[in-house]
Amino acid sequence: MIDTWVWIEYFRGSDPAIREVIETPGDVALLTSAITITEIVRKYNGYPRDLLEEMLRLITTVGRVVTVDQEIATAAGYLRNDGFPGGTADAIILATARQAGGKVMTGDLHFKGLDDALFVGS
Repeated sequence: MIDTWVWIEYFRGSDPAIREVIETPGDVALLTSAITITEIVRKYNGYPRDLLEEMLRLITTVGRVVTVDQEIATAAGYLRNDGFPGGTADAIILATARQAGGKVMTGDLHFKGLDDALFVGS
């Protein structure tokens, strides 16, 4: 599961390792939560519309966008109730990764130390 943090770093071009994972994932399925699409659109508000659309196309081209269903939404709510330190969007991303049986690739500190997070930040 590619977290919003990773997509932002990818678009910035700030980390060659992130670029490599996204552009040559091998047999790893790259998933992105639909909530990340919302966060990307908000983050890049004010950018030319065609550039933003190109970014969104890339996300859907290199992997699959997973919709938020009732099961994911419920699991995210429980994560927040149980003390997950991230916000609702991060809880949805984590719940989506767990449902898919994968890990969240992120540099967001809310995920640091979780067994089901692949932390790529410092």
